[in-house]
Amino acid sequence: MWDDIFNKARQEGLNLIQTYIFWNFHEREEGVYYFDERADLELFLQKAADHGLFVNCKYLPIKYHSLTYNSAIRPLCRRRQV
Repeated sequence: MWDDIFNKARQEGLNLIQTYIFWNFHEREEGVYYFDERADLELFLQKAADHGLFVNCKYLPIKYHSLTYNSAIRPLCRRRQV
């Protein structure tokens, strides 16, 4: 999955990927860490490096509502027919 996305990013001339890392996704239970499968952060960073991409990570304790399709974004989307 990441190879395809990173290839497309490079084809479009990008050299940086910015991503949010939601800690509650990696520590679903206090003291129990999850970095397998979709949560493999090391693999994500390595694949980005393999494609010549820099990564800017923002660490957040939880998934903030403002980062999802919420009421603040909907009016803009409606106006632009998105």
